[in-house]
Amino acid sequence: MARFVNVIRTNLASGQLNNVGGRTALISGFSNSSGVPNDAYAVLIGVLTANKNTNTRTLSLEIIPSGTTTTGVLLNQINIPFGTSLEVIEGDKIIMNAGDTLNAYCNFSDSLDIQVSYMLNAQDDTI
Repeated sequence: MARFVNVIRTNLASGQLNNVGGRTALISGFSNSSGVPNDAYAVLIGVLTANKNTNTRTLSLEIIPSGTTTTGVLLNQINIPFGTSLEVIEGDKIIMNAGDTLNAYCNFSDSLDIQVSYMLNAQDDTI
């Protein structure tokens, strides 16, 4: 049975890709509430961000597979004009495995809010 999860983070921290400081974890760990448990996988359904500042801000997203420091960059410094929103995933789906991490970065703190929707599915190891 699938379970749907919605994670909202407000006022993203300021930081740059591949820099531990300033990243905001959107999906992290093995919990059912904001991560991907050991016996499941996640399907990212949507990522929506809003710029509530009066200046253009940039957004970067990365996925780090569990147990590694390898970074997969989904977005690299995409401009989001003031007062607008951006739907990051539209049509395509991204699969995340147990313990994978999805991080977000903004070029200035307290400017962007972000919402991530994903579906948890039980892992079927018989295939």
